[in-house]
Amino acid sequence: MLFRSGVSEYPNLASFLNVAKRKSAVKQSFVAAIISAMALSFSFALISEVPILLPGLLLVVIGLGVFIWNKRKPLSTPAEIMRNEAALVAEQMSEGLTRARLHRDLGQPAIALLEECSRSWILVHSTLDTAFWRSQGLPSHYKNVRNQALGAADRAMDEAILVFRNLVPDNPRSPDVKAMVGEVIQEAIFGSAKQSKHLPIGFDQVKLIAEKLQDLEQAVVNVGRQAEEELGTMMDVGATGQLDLAIGELKTIQQAETEL
Repeated sequence: MLFRSGVSEYPNLASFLNVAKRKSAVKQSFVAAIISAMALSFSFALISEVPILLPGLLLVVIGLGVFIWNKRKPLSTPAEIMRNEAALVAEQMSEGLTRARLHRDLGQPAIALLEECSRSWILVHSTLDTAFWRSQGLPSHYKNVRNQALGAADRAMDEAILVFRNLVPDNPRSPDVKAMVGEVIQEAIFGSAKQSKHLPIGFDQVKLIAEKLQDLEQAVVNVGRQAEEELGTMMDVGATGQLDLAIGELKTIQQAETEL
């Protein structure tokens, strides 16, 4: 089919983009809530006339002040600036992926590379988000390792998608009629849509990021396995872990009584 290169073909990338774009959506939702509150307050002020007019106008002024402060508040660190920029690009990429056009914007090699980066990012997060790694009883050096690994994975993905930011259109919602017609003709004649094999600028940089993410993924899995073996019996293992321990003890007692 023509639109096969979408969310279903790149599930890991789709999952990452859905998470990353929320970092900008939070701010946008906050601004939208302020504007809505302003409009609602002003409407009530007009309907209620004089008695509530002053409080309503006061809410409008406060809302405008908060909005302006929020827009002018500078981002304090380069990491925050990068995170904000990456969130906006992630939102554009997510829209392009949903509309099955991102593979045309980036090219097949680039989007496949981002899919692999996303796969490693998801595994790192899913491993470090288990009850064991979130336990309050986890030693401090393991907590530091967890925070460092999560931060490194997030930073790597931010850099990866920003490398290809110039390939993503500012308005992914606008239909690329020329490209769509070209793919229709290509598929009608040759049976499949032709995809560019050209490597975009920055491909080698993202490839290195992908390799480092794979190394991080493997290190997290290995350290996690080792930590659970060393500390598993010393920590709160959660409800399922406690059930397993209790069942094991009961089976041991039952077996011992049977042998006697």
